[in-house]
Amino acid sequence: MKKRQYNPSYESHSFLGTVTKVMDEQKGILVNKIVIDHPIYYRHFVNTICKVGDKIAMTITNRRPLRSMAQNKYMHVYFSLIADSSGHTTAEVKSWAKGKYLSKGITELYGDKVRIVKDTAKLNISEMCEFLNLVETDTGIPLPDPAPFNLPLTISEYGKLVIIQRNKYRLLYGGTKLSK
Repeated sequence: MKKRQYNPSYESHSFLGTVTKVMDEQKGILVNKIVIDHPIYYRHFVNTICKVGDKIAMTITNRRPLRSMAQNKYMHVYFSLIADSSGHTTAEVKSWAKGKYLSKGITELYGDKVRIVKDTAKLNISEMCEFLNLVETDTGIPLPDPAPFNLPLTISEYGKLVIIQRNKYRLLYGGTKLSK
């Protein structure tokens, strides 16, 4: 008689949680702890679906939302304001900022040294804010008020908002006013 092979069955469930600080009573220090967002669902999974002795696999993924399209547009407007104020092109400003703050190192490619730069699309929301704040600190050119950029605007209204912002910066930092 041939020995029957064990074919495991898998049932996967995902649980969301939040990292919080709690006091470790034994060590007397604050430590990070994951608190499950839906503890009843988690307990149901552990108590009814899992059996004692079951092997389980746990995957923890840090879920931080990537920067939004609105943040990307805002960044490009800000870089155009810096360009207007500095005499450089928007592309030059963006290349400088990415090279300075998002550089991941230098590699050699076909005998040439090449800087490896992280793409702004890979930044999460807080990283994008930090990136723009670093650019502001280095350039001395203040970020525009983000509130108007968060409004639901038509393409035409957005274009007018950009022109208004650029005119404000041109008046502050020299240059000619744009026509509407």
